[in-house]
Amino acid sequence: PSDPSFPSGHAAGSFAFAGFVAMAGVEVVGSRRRHRTLTAGLFTLAAGVAASRVALGVHYPTDVAGGALLGTTALTAWNGHQR
Repeated sequence: PSDPSFPSGHAAGSFAFAGFVAMAGVEVVGSRRRHRTLTAGLFTLAAGVAASRVALGVHYPTDVAGGALLGTTALTAWNGHQR
């Protein structure tokens, strides 16, 4: 693509999804240690998706950082609304 966009939708979606599954996983995995492992794995995967966007040359690092911030902010807003 000749026109990188801000923010990266892939990064936003992967971070929001990772956070959502991590929050849902609290009920499922049972132990705190397993939940930390699940959360670390999910966010490592999300970071890999974000890094791949830069490596493929379809986004600048700032696009990916903005997407990660957007996804995390949306998740935080959703979680605050659920309480």
